[in-house]
Amino acid sequence: MARKIRGRNEGTIFKRSNGTWRAQLSVNGKRLSFSAITKAECLAWIRKIQVQLDQGRDFIGGDLTIEEYLDQWLNASRSALRPKTAHQYEQTIQRHILPYIGDIKQKDLNLRKVEMLYASLQNVGVGIRTIRLTHSILHRALERAVKYDMIMRNPAHGAMLPRWRQVEMHVLDESQVYQFLVAAQDNPHDALYHLAITTGMRQGVTIWIEVDRPAME
Repeated sequence: MARKIRGRNEGTIFKRSNGTWRAQLSVNGKRLSFSAITKAECLAWIRKIQVQLDQGRDFIGGDLTIEEYLDQWLNASRSALRPKTAHQYEQTIQRHILPYIGDIKQKDLNLRKVEMLYASLQNVGVGIRTIRLTHSILHRALERAVKYDMIMRNPAHGAMLPRWRQVEMHVLDESQVYQFLVAAQDNPHDALYHLAITTGMRQGVTIWIEVDRPAME
């Protein structure tokens, strides 16, 4: 079906062979497209894009890959970061972000892909602290892209992160306690072990032991 031209810089709307409607709009030489069930939805999309263009939205920036954007972002951020922090950011990006999502375009990155990144890191044995640092860096970088109007929203916002794993405490039974005390008889901390076991003192408690000194003549 012939395309219906709506005027200069107003885009085109046409009905496809499958009955759906498609709108297209040219922005700085790049064609943006949108498909919908009704013509009204296509009209609404064109109006929305026009408003965003008037507000300074940069649709071309969304075509940058994550690798290209993070490189630009990190270089621009170095002056505001301590050298050690900048180095840590660079290492984290190179090791834990780019191998997984570096070739994805900004506009194609979504929450599901971000959460898949964190799950992949966890599956290969990356620690929870490092995964959370990775999220912090990625979220911060993408938040700047939102402020630059390169993307509409931050795809890392609201991502589910792995929880801290609480190490289960293993308690010795009576037989194991006896074996431990026997084995510690020649240890210089034998008295301390006896005190800790018989009183149930927790790790981290400071113990002061007063030693009798010979009287001064």
